[in-house]
Amino acid sequence: MDTTRLEALENQIVQLIQAYTQVKEENTRLVQHLAQGQQTLYRSPPLSECPPSMLEELAALRTMMQTLQHEREIVRARLAEMLVTVERLEGLLYAPSHSPG
Repeated sequence: MDTTRLEALENQIVQLIQAYTQVKEENTRLVQHLAQGQQTLYRSPPLSECPPSMLEELAALRTMMQTLQHEREIVRARLAEMLVTVERLEGLLYAPSHSPG
């Protein structure tokens, strides 16, 4: 078995695991942040009665949440690409070599 290919596969797997861990941690933070925002929203007066500073804070939180969701989608896409690469590398590792003998 070609050690270069094996090392490349190992590196891809390590990167995939790291990216997965980051996405999972970010997802946990997003869920917690969303829960906190929902609790705040339920305890808040109607928007028509909110002071301008609170409306600005809500707008900033909405923007931050949209940004985080977008970043999460980017990471998901990168993970999908990495999975495809890992599958290709696995195929190369286990494909019979056609070297002249």
